[in-house]
Amino acid sequence: MLGAVLATMVGVLGYHFIHRFNKIGAWFMGGALLIGIVMLVPKLGAHSFHQGHFDLANWFAMFGLCAVWQVSFAPYTSDYSRYMPLSTGFARTFGFTYFGTSLGTIFAFLFGVLAVSTGEASDAMQAVLTQTGVFGYVLIVLFLVNIIGHNGMNLYGGVLSFITAAQTFRPDWVPGRGVRIVTSTVLLIGSTATALWASSNFIAIFLTAIFAMRIVLAPWVAINLVDFYLINKRHYVVAEIVGNRTGLYGAFNVKAIALYVFGILVQVPFMEESFFRGPLSAIAGADVSWMIGLIATALAYYLLAPDDALRAPRRSRGRAAASE
Repeated sequence: MLGAVLATMVGVLGYHFIHRFNKIGAWFMGGALLIGIVMLVPKLGAHSFHQGHFDLANWFAMFGLCAVWQVSFAPYTSDYSRYMPLSTGFARTFGFTYFGTSLGTIFAFLFGVLAVSTGEASDAMQAVLTQTGVFGYVLIVLFLVNIIGHNGMNLYGGVLSFITAAQTFRPDWVPGRGVRIVTSTVLLIGSTATALWASSNFIAIFLTAIFAMRIVLAPWVAINLVDFYLINKRHYVVAEIVGNRTGLYGAFNVKAIALYVFGILVQVPFMEESFFRGPLSAIAGADVSWMIGLIATALAYYLLAPDDALRAPRRSRGRAAASE
């Protein structure tokens, strides 16, 4: 119940609340994990470094999960970076985003690996309680609170995505608090109902959904990166994108849409998912379909970009200068 209330508050109050909550939580959680690691390191023995074995398929699956994790932060990066001054630059924006999303995760994973490898329990939470004693209960509580806060941020991201999609058709519409409350409540009820429905086999269903996301995200990422960095040379005229169907970018990029579909279809023969296995899936010993889709879409989009698209940056800068 607390998670539901907090998640709704975050969805309604927005990013200021997220910032305050996560800034406080980062210090408490980070400090507690550091104490836990200090407690676990002396328990490391020779057996700790000889557990398990390397498996290419599982490693690549984890790599895919990490990729989806990073891509899922794109809405937050877009939401905040647009308010930064131009002097911030791309390197700082990329650096703070990448290390901000990865270091905390790596830190928590390292602690979990230490907890499991220094004891007999295979379940991470049970290992934490066994290996850190009473302090383990403090860690469990902090993990719970941080998970609630993160789910609140997920709800905020969902609300933001729905509102942004609606503003595509009504650029001048500014949603009030009532709209945010209704949207947050509907999304919260829907996601909670879905989680309860999948609770009997949640991990398997969740992983299937994540792996399926790789299929649709890979060509999307390829098109966005190539278009932004190589074709438009890191410069867009936002006013020409939002609410302008006859401007510089037009209403639709038919070629991009077609190549996005191509990027999905080219993955099909190489897929090795629980719901589908392609005829070429066993070639690499792991599911590399999303990597093939990523590379194929990126190459095709760049090679098929018309000459006028490559000149778009000069036109964009000219229009931007004229508007100033």
